[in-house]
Amino acid sequence: MMGRPERLTGDSGKIWGILRRARVLRLGLCDAGRPYVVPVCFGCGEGCLYVHSGPHGRKMDILQANPQVCFEVDVDCEPMAGATPCAWSMRYASVVGFGTAHVVSGREEILRGLRAVMAQYAKETFRDEDFPEKTCERIAVVRIDIESMTAKLNGWNES
Repeated sequence: MMGRPERLTGDSGKIWGILRRARVLRLGLCDAGRPYVVPVCFGCGEGCLYVHSGPHGRKMDILQANPQVCFEVDVDCEPMAGATPCAWSMRYASVVGFGTAHVVSGREEILRGLRAVMAQYAKETFRDEDFPEKTCERIAVVRIDIESMTAKLNGWNES
């Protein structure tokens, strides 16, 4: 049973709004039965998220062994003072989701993922030629196909 169910929402618009405002995604992986969480830069795709990475390392090794992931983002976190210590709370909006990770191949999907990541952080739109082929060959792009997501909100204003 979840604590504070009145803060929970499955509203897709709110969930994607929170995701688009977030700057860091915490990616939860399972490494031989032990949890491993790593903060990553990410971007929003259609029904998926994209993460870029080096092609080698612990995260990539874990994903190859077990592509099931959990992810979390939060925005606008700040304490809200109360009259007593136990009356304090936190203003926030957060998303937790589950999915399956796939290392993408093919220049078209790699570029789709990189454009999504850049759109998360930059105002300008990038063209395919802005991503040199040699650079694309040295990185990995991971697509997380989302299976479920929920958000929790407390004192949050969407603006």
